[in-house]
Amino acid sequence: MKEPIDEMKVNIQATLEQAKDRSEGLQSEINRLKECVEETKLVVTETKQSVMEAGEVLYTQKRYKRLLNRNRKTKPAKAGSR
Repeated sequence: MKEPIDEMKVNIQATLEQAKDRSEGLQSEINRLKECVEETKLVVTETKQSVMEAGEVLYTQKRYKRLLNRNRKTKPAKAGSR
């Protein structure tokens, strides 16, 4: 009767070791995914900043073009009236 108990103990120990290995593997994978999420957050933040800066540049270009067009329209009128 001692043999089945010893065999059961060995099986339980093996199962516990397998569960521990799986748990460590999962924890390692979770940590890797957390690092990926942090890297993605940094990329998204940089992208947002780049888009905002590009928007500011486009707005400034548009504004200057409008001002130039206004100046071009007014200059010939002044020159023609002289």
